[in-house]
Amino acid sequence: MNNIILKIRSFKVLLDGIFSLSILQLIILATPIFLVPYLINVIGLYNYGLIAYSAAIVNLINIITDYGFNLSATARVSESNHRKCYVTDIFSSIIVIKMLLLIISLTITISIINLTNVSIQQKLVIYANFGVCLAQLFIPTWLFHGLQRMRPLLFINVSYRIIMVLGILFYITEPADYWIIPIIYSASYLFGGLISLLYLRIKIGVQLGKVNIRALWIFFKESSVFFLSKLATSTYTSLVTILLGWLTTLESVGVYSAAEKVLQAAKATLSPISQATYPYITRLTRSQKTQSISFVKYFLVVVLFLTTCMTLGLYFLADTLVGLLFGNAHDTDKADIANIIKILSIVPLLVGVSNVLGVHLLVPRGFQKDFVTILSTAAVIGTVNCYYLIGTYNVFGAATSVALTEFMISSLMIYVVIKKKLLT
Repeated sequence: MNNIILKIRSFKVLLDGIFSLSILQLIILATPIFLVPYLINVIGLYNYGLIAYSAAIVNLINIITDYGFNLSATARVSESNHRKCYVTDIFSSIIVIKMLLLIISLTITISIINLTNVSIQQKLVIYANFGVCLAQLFIPTWLFHGLQRMRPLLFINVSYRIIMVLGILFYITEPADYWIIPIIYSASYLFGGLISLLYLRIKIGVQLGKVNIRALWIFFKESSVFFLSKLATSTYTSLVTILLGWLTTLESVGVYSAAEKVLQAAKATLSPISQATYPYITRLTRSQKTQSISFVKYFLVVVLFLTTCMTLGLYFLADTLVGLLFGNAHDTDKADIANIIKILSIVPLLVGVSNVLGVHLLVPRGFQKDFVTILSTAAVIGTVNCYYLIGTYNVFGAATSVALTEFMISSLMIYVVIKKKLLT
C-alpha cells in the first residue's frame, strides 16, 4: 500500500513539473514570437540579422557554460532528498565550474573576434550581449527543477521578460536604436539572476560556499556526456546562423532567424516534458528496469503523436503564420520565411524521436558512448554539409542542412536501439 501511495505521489510530482515547465516554456516562447515581428518592422531585416548573428555567438557560449548541468545537476539535486548541506555543495560546485567555463569561453571568443574581419558595429553588439552569458550563471534553472520549485522559477522568468518586452517597446522606436537591444537583453537577464540568488538565499537557505576540488571534478566528468550531446546538436544549429553571416548577408540571417523562431516555438514545447521526465526515468531505470522500458515506450508514442501534429501544422500553416506574424514585411521576405518553415517542419518530429531514444533510453541505460558518437558524427557531417549548401543555395541550403542532420541523428538512434534490443 505504501509503495502504491509513493508511486502516485511521484507521478503527481512529475505531472506538476510538466505542467509548470509547460507554462514557463510558453512564456519563454511567447517573448520572441511577439518581439521578432516588432523588431523586424522597426529596425529592419539587416539590423535584426545583426542582432540574431550576435545572439548565435552568445548561444554557443551559453552551451559551453551550461555544460549539460540542466540534466545532470537536476538529477543530482532530485536524488539529494533536498538536504540543504548537500544542495549547497552541488550549487557552489556547479556555479564555480560554470564561472571558469565562462571566463575561458569569453577569452577565446574575444580573441577570435579581434583576429577576424568583424566590423566595429558587430563587435559592439556582440560585446553588449555578453551580459546575458553572465546572467545565465545566476539563474540556476537546474536547481529549481531539482527542488521542484517551479512556481518561483515561473515568477522570476515572467518578471525579467516583462522588463525586457517593456524596455524594447519603450526604447526601440527606429532603426538607429538597434544597438540598445542587446543592452536591454543583458539588463533584464541580470535582473532575473539577482532575483534568483535572493530567493535561493532567503527562502531555501542556499548560497555559495566552499568547494571541494574532487567534487568539482566529479560533477564536471559526470556532466560531460550531456555537454557533448548538447554541444554536438546545438553547435551546428548555431553555426548555421554564424555561417550565414559569414557567407551571405545579414538580411539572409534575419530571414532565417525569423523562420527559426517559429520552429523553436513548436520544437521547444517538448523541452518541459523532456526535462521533467528525465529524473523520473533515471530513478526508474535504476530501481525497476522493466517498468522503465514500458514507460519509455509509452512516452515515445506520446511524443510521436505530439510532434507529428507539430510537423503537419507547421507545413500546412506556414503561409498563414508568416502572414499573421510578419504582415508588414516585404512579400519576397515573407515567402522566403514561409518556405524555410516548410523545409524545417520535419525537425520537431525528428528531434522528438532522437530525444526519447537518446536522452531517455541510451543514456540512463549506460550507452553514453554510443549517444555521444552519434551526435558528434552528425555534427561534423552537418557542419560541412551546411557550409556547402549555404554556398550553393543560400538560406534555403541552411534550412535543408539542419533537416538532413536531424534525420541522420534520428536514423542512427533508431539503428542503435534496434541493434542493442533496448526496447525488448
